[in-house]
Amino acid sequence: MKSIKMTILGLAYGVTSPVPGFDGGTFFILFNVYEDFIHGAKITNIKKKIPVFLPFLLGALAGLLGISNLMAYLLHHHELIISAIFIRGSCWASRH
Repeated sequence: MKSIKMTILGLAYGVTSPVPGFDGGTFFILFNVYEDFIHGAKITNIKKKIPVFLPFLLGALAGLLGISNLMAYLLHHHELIISAIFIRGSCWASRH
């Protein structure tokens, strides 16, 4: 069960990692797993940690590749709409 949770967290991390200003620390705090990852990042006894963090890493890779492919597709087939959304989002963000 824990590996499924870690895979889902990894997928969510992979999808959100390309978002500017939304780094790993923000993600881990938002999902209330910051302490687990800080303690898990220690090098000691790494063989015991591989089964815990491997599902997260695989999920993150799948999420990143998935969102990258989706964005490439959308930019290729709907360039004007996606560009307008990004420009509008940038203007909105700069005012707030």
